[in-house]
Amino acid sequence: MRKHLKLIPFAVLLMILLSGCTGSDANSQQIPPSTTTVTKITVSPVTVTDNRESIIFGNQSWPAQINATNSTYNKTVPDYVFEPNKTLFIFFINSSNLPTAYANYTNERQGEAILLKKGDADILIDSGVLEKSTYLVNFLRGKGVDDIELYISTHARPENYGGLSTILDNIEIEQFMWNGDTGGDAEYAALVEKAISKSRKTINSSYLMQIEINGINLEVLNPRDGGNRFSNINNDGIVLKITDRNFSLLTTGDIEYSAQTRLAESSDFNISSTVLQIPNYGLGQGTSRIDFFLRKVSPQAAIITGTYFDPGNEKYSIIQKLNTSRIPYYSTYNVSRKNLSTFVLRITTDSYNYSILRN
Repeated sequence: MRKHLKLIPFAVLLMILLSGCTGSDANSQQIPPSTTTVTKITVSPVTVTDNRESIIFGNQSWPAQINATNSTYNKTVPDYVFEPNKTLFIFFINSSNLPTAYANYTNERQGEAILLKKGDADILIDSGVLEKSTYLVNFLRGKGVDDIELYISTHARPENYGGLSTILDNIEIEQFMWNGDTGGDAEYAALVEKAISKSRKTINSSYLMQIEINGINLEVLNPRDGGNRFSNINNDGIVLKITDRNFSLLTTGDIEYSAQTRLAESSDFNISSTVLQIPNYGLGQGTSRIDFFLRKVSPQAAIITGTYFDPGNEKYSIIQKLNTSRIPYYSTYNVSRKNLSTFVLRITTDSYNYSILRN
């Protein structure tokens, strides 16, 4: 009997606990099981389109690997011997319209052409003024240029495209590159049409496009594509970083402060270069606020093209800036009113060393 009495308090306690767990409060409600369906979201891989196009001219890597958005290239092996270890020669050719005396400089027009020659491969950037086109053709032939693997027309300025028609009539052009902008210039538009019809292939430059010819790498740093352009002929000109082994050259055309600043501030590429071509012949908007751009490029040497003609003393200004920065400069003209002669500058590089001399 005592044993059963001892069990009663325990039974009562157990009943109390169970009633509490079942919720004897009439107002209490059990939370129903969740009806929310958890859906696993599968994120599709994002396809990133790289605007950088790598086009290799030469039988070692042809046909080229080309961005799918650009299918206009005719993938034919260019006609030159692939010799990437050859010495590279770069000629800055003064293709200006020169007067006979300083007093006649009112009709003067600056002009330039740049020839890159490595073995049998030849690249020409611009062609100077029309008046010097015969001289330019003769110079090219004298350097053994029988055809031009790549001709680059940087922008629609007569001092840059003037000699193109004569070149097309005398020397075969394999590849013709331009930035797609005629700038409303009917004469340039006609020349582009002629170049497209007479050259084997046409290339519309695109931002960060890279082209390799016989070991020479050309990267397009300007202009940007589509709506990111300046709508300014000079600032939308083609800017190239040309690299051959340990040597690099930055060609700048006529770019002004806005384009220079965007290039200097960009993180898309390394703008530092061994040699810098000073923009716009060292004149006007090309150099008036060039200090920041000059520091970012940090060249070991600079090239000033064109002629001595400097009514605003602007070339003197850039020369002073170069001297202050201790950057040696070389020009395609004599810095003297008494001697109006011009000449060709030649850069020679074998990847270990380079030299800049009058040709």
